[in-house]
Amino acid sequence: MGASLTEDGVTLDGRAITYTSAVSATSNGSGAVNFDFGTIYNGDDSIMHVQARIGGTSPYELSYIYVNCAKVSGQGLQNTFDTVSSYTAEGLSMTPTSYDYLGANNNHGFRIACTGADASSTYSCRIVVSRIGESST
Repeated sequence: MGASLTEDGVTLDGRAITYTSAVSATSNGSGAVNFDFGTIYNGDDSIMHVQARIGGTSPYELSYIYVNCAKVSGQGLQNTFDTVSSYTAEGLSMTPTSYDYLGANNNHGFRIACTGADASSTYSCRIVVSRIGESST
């Protein structure tokens, strides 16, 4: 599966950030595709609200998912995902999860894993992340 990543960011202050990021990836022959975004937090004890839009080559292949998660001190993102809502027009199954970012055993990367995609097809995923880090007050 090939993938490409682009990112634009806006810093609101030292602890709160909102940014967008986009990934394109090709599904495998079984219709599975992963969108890997790397780290989406700005330090330990951060919370994130993620809005994701997933689209295929057809305008009728639109899906979205809203997820809340956290980066807890001493662990990665694992076991912190709360899917608020989701919708798919094409039977795509979307699961937010963590992965070992940069080859380290750390679960610091954010991934949206999908099944039910068309085999060997290109999909794109754009996320908007609002994240709040530890308060200094």
